[in-house]
Amino acid sequence: MNVITESIGMLKISVDQSSEILAAFGKSPTDKSLENIYAAIDLIDTLIPSMFVMISMISPFIILLVAHPFLKRFSDKKLKWPPFRDLQLPKVFYGII
Repeated sequence: MNVITESIGMLKISVDQSSEILAAFGKSPTDKSLENIYAAIDLIDTLIPSMFVMISMISPFIILLVAHPFLKRFSDKKLKWPPFRDLQLPKVFYGII
């Protein structure tokens, strides 16, 4: 089961039902607005995997920022961040870049 495809299908069904309800009230949406809504839904399909990657890169940084004061208080070691110029990506990324 692909959760992304299922949720996008439900979004499209919801848009169809909403346009039918609007048409019943005499305020049918224009073709251009429906086209824009469907384009936005298709864009979601493209962006969700990128969002997963971004969240997986940002969440450890946030966890470290939250945990740092606790570690500093309860640990005997002096915690120090390395200089930014010394940070390196894993060697696997060098083949991609």
